[in-house]
Amino acid sequence: MRFQDVSSCKSPCPTADFQETALAMRGDKRSPEHGVDMSTITSILKSAGKKFHVVTIHSEVDDPDVCFIGRVLATEKYALDTITRVDFGGGYEGALALVANAGAPSGQTPS
Repeated sequence: MRFQDVSSCKSPCPTADFQETALAMRGDKRSPEHGVDMSTITSILKSAGKKFHVVTIHSEVDDPDVCFIGRVLATEKYALDTITRVDFGGGYEGALALVANAGAPSGQTPS
């Protein structure tokens, strides 16, 4: 779903009670709040970029088989209106950051 196609959302969602019950019955817990500003694509990228070492950007309409993975250094050079999905804080991004950090000289974080 393209970001600009979303007109509103509710938090918590209408089925939150059901989801919380199902999670508890499975022994799972809801993920803690990620602290990312979800109001615009720019705010998502900037706040996720500050909080997470690796962010994945998808433009699935333009090229469904390609994504861009890395640190958010700037938002001006990217066609923000083509972004359909932004991933951060997941297992894939965490694994990439872990491997990248393992290859960095001691005490340094790769850029």
